[in-house]
Amino acid sequence: LYLMGGTVLEPGNVSPLAEANIANDAEAARRVFAAGFKNINVAPLDITMHTWLSNDFLESIDRLPGRVGPFVWNITRFYTNAYRVV
Repeated sequence: LYLMGGTVLEPGNVSPLAEANIANDAEAARRVFAAGFKNINVAPLDITMHTWLSNDFLESIDRLPGRVGPFVWNITRFYTNAYRVV
């Protein structure tokens, strides 16, 4: 299982100690971590804030066949625009 959530060394994005994906539904996060998955790979805010997807790369994702490419394009546009405002 791969998930994006939490933070280790950086401040959170909803409070000094909290990251939105975990803080917005802490009960769901607790259930995921307690579910007994053999491997849980967590990408915390510390990593995701230092990883930038270039526009060229995202445009190539948008051109993938099917619904996944356009979905990834749209959701990353939302986050990119949100963080430009912040």
